[in-house]
Amino acid sequence: MTTMKNAGSKILLRVQSIIKNNDDFSQISIPKKMIPPPITPCKTPDRELIHDGNSSTFIDEIQNDENDTKISIKNKKDFCIATPPLPTTESENSSDEEDTQNMEGKTFTKAGVEIDRASAGNVRRSKEESAIDTEQEDCFGYTTCKLKKKYGSMGQVFMHVIIRKDNGYLGISLAGHRDRTKMACFIAGINPKGMASSTPLEIGDEIVEVNGIVLQGRSHLNVPTILKSIIGTSLKFVIISKRFTLVKILCPTTKKNN
Repeated sequence: MTTMKNAGSKILLRVQSIIKNNDDFSQISIPKKMIPPPITPCKTPDRELIHDGNSSTFIDEIQNDENDTKISIKNKKDFCIATPPLPTTESENSSDEEDTQNMEGKTFTKAGVEIDRASAGNVRRSKEESAIDTEQEDCFGYTTCKLKKKYGSMGQVFMHVIIRKDNGYLGISLAGHRDRTKMACFIAGINPKGMASSTPLEIGDEIVEVNGIVLQGRSHLNVPTILKSIIGTSLKFVIISKRFTLVKILCPTTKKNN
């Protein structure tokens, strides 16, 4: 500092930089942009064997296009796909395993009349039983052999036809089973002025069917409505004779069928 004070008006300085001289000093170092690694395409899968029971299907090749992926499958006939079963028509000839059948709903007889599936007209018989029964079926599918097979174990079974007149008054009173847990329809009374008075129907008979409609197991309170809903004048009753056990099974409360 003393030297600089004693110097004249002109001072010549020599400066030495402590920073290393760099030709690219004016250029600022910028880190390189991170470039993601290249994506390696997926390896084409090898041929694969798919087991499905005793059948086999080869998925052979996968073709990658710009817009879609195609999979070619060989042996298509061996590729099991669940399909709904085809509808089958009912056949009269079958085994006696009626308990395993679906007895709900309706079906049609050979004459084209709609009846209950549980009706005696739709009872299943073996080929031997069908060969023995030479009686021609009526429009409801009834024959004597069918009735005996369906209801023979319950007592003497028979059919009777009542032709309704204009007023439609049958003249019978109905009652249920004495056991309230059992549904049944019994004839509790017959009006001498009604149409049923001139028929073989008697008090104590159980009505199990009429025109292919099953009444067995139904409340007797619903039967008058069912009878009135039947179109036509002809009523074919399927009856089980139980008049000898009238006191044991008949409920004292009756309902008149008008």
